[in-house]
Amino acid sequence: MKILNVIIGLFLVLAIVPMVLGANEDGKIIEGGKLLITDMDVKVGSSTAKNLDFGDKIKYEAKPGDTVKFQIELKNNYSRNGSAWTDLEIQDIGVTVTIYDIDDGGDLDKDAKDFDLKAGKDDKIEVEFTIPLEVDEDTYEVLIEASGDDEDGTAQEVQYELTLEVQKEDNEVLFTRNSLTPSEIKCGRNVQLSTGVI
Repeated sequence: MKILNVIIGLFLVLAIVPMVLGANEDGKIIEGGKLLITDMDVKVGSSTAKNLDFGDKIKYEAKPGDTVKFQIELKNNYSRNGSAWTDLEIQDIGVTVTIYDIDDGGDLDKDAKDFDLKAGKDDKIEVEFTIPLEVDEDTYEVLIEASGDDEDGTAQEVQYELTLEVQKEDNEVLFTRNSLTPSEIKCGRNVQLSTGVI
């Protein structure tokens, strides 16, 4: 009985390890297994967090109005050996980046332009967001999804998850709009200044 328990335990460990590794090294494989995310950098304002792993928290905090740029490297993991069975292009690869609940409870999402990847090749694409000015100080989940079909019609899909933290200064004031009426000031005329403040 002890030997049977050891064998079952070993089988479960061996079955779970590939699933855990698959979600950490080249993204979480949803379908196919030949489209991989091989590198992930995120630029927050002027600072870049490089070589992020699946599930990482981006080490630089964003502020309201900051630009956040996701630099995603994708690879077609089919081998280039000239064989019709393995030398397959992945076509119409679409990449969507979603930051959940950041826009007054709504999501921000953007799509990159579709592209093709030949066997054994990689390509880097960028998706850029501007953090809303009216945003809560919080931690937000980010999902990167990439999918396409190889030349045989097999679906290929991979996902990557990150976490983005937004930090706000308690005493920071942003002027969002300023207008002066009339635009030319002359002696004896009334002038009106309108401004928006967050």
